Amino acid sequence: MRKIFLILFLFFPLFVLSQCDKFSVFQIKGIVTYTDNGKKLNLNKNDLISKTGKLFVNSNSSIVLLCGNDKALTLSQSGFYSYEYLKSACIKNKTTLTREYFKYVAQKIVDKEDPKTVMVIKGAVYRTKGVFEQVAMIQPKDSAIISSDSLKFIWQKPKNINALYFILYENGLKKILNISCKDTCLTINSNILMQNKMYFWLVSTNENPTNNEVRYHFIFDDKNWKENYLINMESIKEELLNKGEKMKEKNIQDQEQKKEEYLKENKLQ
Repeated sequence: MRKIFLILFLFFPLFVLSQCDKFSVFQIKGIVTYTDNGKKLNLNKNDLISKTGKLFVNSNSSIVLLCGNDKALTLSQSGFYSYEYLKSACIKNKTTLTREYFKYVAQKIVDKEDPKTVMVIKGAVYRTKGVFEQVAMIQPKDSAIISSDSLKFIWQKPKNINALYFILYENGLKKILNISCKDTCLTINSNILMQNKMYFWLVSTNENPTNNEVRYHFIFDDKNWKENYLINMESIKEELLNKGEKMKEKNIQDQEQKKEEYLKENKLQ
């Protein structure tokens, strides 16, 4: 057991570092200067930042850098940025583009759906799997973003069990597939899925699983979801921030109203 945990702890820092050792240009706004070994060079999309390179971001300017496959850095404060700074900032940044996009899509669903669906979506996005939690699902992994034309599900089947029910839900509640499977995999055509929807899947011995049974979830979206998100990232974050401020303001108003009602009731008594 100790060996297993040691491998996990060693692997995690290596994974983080592997995401934070290459930085490529995604987008530049305004004036950003790049020098390498004293030479001033032009920067274009997909250019790599050298370990000896330095960036200078002018006022009212910004640059978005991709780090590995699933992280991004936005530099918008005026000043110099070395490769070592980029690496340090990347390691400190615990979030990923996938996680950010999940929350964005979840918020869009929450804004439109009924309270029951809202509870399921929020529970899935902010749920963390226990260290010793046993699940049969293997692929696609939990919190994946799917863009392929077909989707293969893979799971484990316990011994002495002849078949399991494969169940797929749209937005957590609407059941769209319920199939008895003797095999340990199933491929579906993604034309039954809709973009910007969150899907939940599980395999169970019960045709009607209990709410306590773990479900994996994924989002089906366009193949260019990452690029589209990065292009609109600033406006998306501003939109989410404004929604948060409005919710905060509404909560304050509700509390004030309850306070007034309480004072009125006590005054009458």
